[in-house]
Amino acid sequence: MGSEGRAAIWWVRRDFRLADNPALRSAIDDGEAVLPLFVLDPTLLASAGRARRAWLMVALYALDHDLRDAGGHGLSVLRGNPAAVVPRLAKAQDVQSVYVSADFGPYGRSRDERVAKALGAHSIELSRIGSPYAVAPGTLKNGSGKPFQVFSPFHRAWLAYGVHGPAPGVRASSVKWLRAEGRQRLESPDEDLLPLVGEKPATKAWRAWLRRDSEGVADYAKLHDFPGVDATSHLSIALRWGHLHPRTALHDLGRLRSKGAAALVRQIAWRDFFADVLLHRPDAVSKPIRREFSQFPNRRSGSDGNRGRAPQGLAER
Repeated sequence: MGSEGRAAIWWVRRDFRLADNPALRSAIDDGEAVLPLFVLDPTLLASAGRARRAWLMVALYALDHDLRDAGGHGLSVLRGNPAAVVPRLAKAQDVQSVYVSADFGPYGRSRDERVAKALGAHSIELSRIGSPYAVAPGTLKNGSGKPFQVFSPFHRAWLAYGVHGPAPGVRASSVKWLRAEGRQRLESPDEDLLPLVGEKPATKAWRAWLRRDSEGVADYAKLHDFPGVDATSHLSIALRWGHLHPRTALHDLGRLRSKGAAALVRQIAWRDFFADVLLHRPDAVSKPIRREFSQFPNRRSGSDGNRGRAPQGLAER
């Protein structure tokens, strides 16, 4: 455990898990006690669809339950602008650092800069430890020192760079967990989603898929593009919410020597590539990366085939 008398905040964003979590591990190493925090950000909630909000509420419930199982007080959920909520709580808890997994999306980066500036006014550090990716965006460059624009050379560099193994585990039951005053009461979970959401269901489903004799990882390479066959890993949503980290998946796949395993590793590299592109080209959320793509014919052009502007958001679909 960390320094006597000190507390640390673990601010959860896209890492709804206790295992393989460098930010949580660092918070535990730094503080005598840890306050697990989630901030309901009105800006993000306003842009989320009904399905995403439903999954979020169950994810909060699942992590809260896991923390209570570890002997803690659960997850402290507060509502408001993170640039106001996080510094206020950090000051009240007299912490020196707030630990997060780095966010590389356009909104996440700007939000974190605002939070870091507000924390800095109180001599508190926003410590960005790890990321939701196997290789963090911005790490890899081409031979000219510039970002990759094509996947194949990125993939070769990604493979050569390598990926660290899973982060050291934590003994959650040995941690002194704190809670925040005024925290939100969590909604009752969606009974249909509850068996699917969270670190434990994601881990169980992932390991079960790895053990499947047919239509599992062994057949992934030849079957995953066929929509009529249930041959995909169903891993994407677990990675999106951080119920599992790609390090864990790559570690498990590394023990397999099959074309299916290599094909799934390649898909995880694609995920890293798109995150890297978005870091360097945040306008890719709504615009094509290559200007000429905006002149492709589309349904808005009319039936005569006249070239028109591509619909907004086409590049991210």
